[in-house]
Amino acid sequence: MTRDSDSALTLDQRTRYADTFSKGAVLISLHGNANANTAVRGIETYYMAPHLFTTQLTLMNENDQKKVNFYTQELAKESEKLAHMLHKNLITTASNFQDVVDRKVKKQAGQVLFGQMPSVLIEFGFLSNPEECKLLKKDGYQEALATSVADGLREFFATSFA
Repeated sequence: MTRDSDSALTLDQRTRYADTFSKGAVLISLHGNANANTAVRGIETYYMAPHLFTTQLTLMNENDQKKVNFYTQELAKESEKLAHMLHKNLITTASNFQDVVDRKVKKQAGQVLFGQMPSVLIEFGFLSNPEECKLLKKDGYQEALATSVADGLREFFATSFA
């Protein structure tokens, strides 16, 4: 939890907070999406894929490159696993409320995903879509989505540390 009010933090501040202050085991960034086309809707989940930022490795010496490659490959595996578990639960839950559009789990090079722990970014739906926006405002739907994220986390930790 990076804040307790409706205040803005940069993506870098969010990642730094998770890495430094919270000492969390995972980072989950929750979002409402938007698109100029108001017909677009659905749930999508992102994780960091190492190949999306490998150009930065050319600035390091060979030994450091190997360390970073190993670290990011392992971190990406855990992030991908977490993303799929959370997304599966979200799609199942959302389908109880609507004819959900599964926009899939995707790779992204995003600052909030580049931390020291498995990280995912969830887009719960499109605020620009009138029907989805109305649903996203409902307490029952929000609670169901939050519960499905918690269930996915329990599944992730049970399989990661068993």
